[in-house]
Amino acid sequence: MKRRLWVGDGTDSASKLTDPLPLTQAERDALARYTASVLPCRQIVAEHDGTDAVGVMPASQTFRARTDEIRAKLEAGEIAVGVANRLQMQAWEDFRIGQAQAKSAAADEIDASRQAAATALLQNGNRQ
Repeated sequence: MKRRLWVGDGTDSASKLTDPLPLTQAERDALARYTASVLPCRQIVAEHDGTDAVGVMPASQTFRARTDEIRAKLEAGEIAVGVANRLQMQAWEDFRIGQAQAKSAAADEIDASRQAAATALLQNGNRQ
């Protein structure tokens, strides 16, 4: 599997992005077994999403939905490996952008709350 699918660990080659063939039946079976083995871990991560910064959870949910769709098409032999690898890379990049935007928005909200609290303290201090 690692030979054909993009892993993102620095060992990948450009040929993985242009692979014109779908997974073989043996590779599809291996992918299905791997998927089943990581589902419990994924559930833990999904449960933790609710404790992250406000707005990050939708980015995670979108990422998981997109990667599930890509994986399902790979397991069904509907798309070439190179296409799946490119789609996976784009999904990851979109997730990272969404995650950064959500964290930035949450930080902006916190800053606005702090500024409002500081303004209120100053106004109350000037009244005394």
